[in-house]
Amino acid sequence: MRTTGAVLLVVGLLLGVVALNMDTSVATEAQSVGGITIPSVRVNNLGLMDERRNYLIVASVIAVVGVLLVAAGAIQASSSAVVGHASDQAAPDGSAESAGERRQCPQCAELIKREAKICRFCGYDMSEVLAAEKAEWTAFLTDQVRQQSDAVREHGDEVPAGQVFELGRRWALLFDQTGDPDHRSKALAAMRRAREIDPKCGEDEDFFAERRVEPYGSLVNDPEFKEFI
Repeated sequence: MRTTGAVLLVVGLLLGVVALNMDTSVATEAQSVGGITIPSVRVNNLGLMDERRNYLIVASVIAVVGVLLVAAGAIQASSSAVVGHASDQAAPDGSAESAGERRQCPQCAELIKREAKICRFCGYDMSEVLAAEKAEWTAFLTDQVRQQSDAVREHGDEVPAGQVFELGRRWALLFDQTGDPDHRSKALAAMRRAREIDPKCGEDEDFFAERRVEPYGSLVNDPEFKEFI
């Protein structure tokens, strides 16, 4: 918007300069009256004066539109910067997004929402970045599930409830990334087993303590997970 406005402003100014330098006079013919020669002179031509006036009006309109577009673009950019800065500051009541929930666009370096698929500043496609991050997060969770499963098996029947619940939580996070029903059933089975050992197990823990790759839609919308989240 600001670029278009600047172009229009320059065009308007140039057209105005051209109009101001227009020659609106015409030369008269030399005449001889009673033996007296009246030389040729230049006089203003009403038609040419009207034409210059019209050019000046058009130039003024174009320049004014250009100024308005430049001003509007500056205001918009300023507003975006203020909103972006405010979003980066986490409010005490959690109403604003924290900087941890945002990422830098690899192309323009502006801060955008972590789950954004397109940069709102430069239009960069974040699909590959999100896919790579999701694959990395899924691999991490898979490794965590394996380690946690080994630890639970080592304890046998005396395994602590918290350890079983943590295994179920890891399975749940993995299910949310993969959508695999087997991961879902293992998550629910482990967390229910933990609650049988200790009915209050996991109540005081943040189920989504780790960073998130995408919103946990599969979990929060699943009624069977509500008692654990």
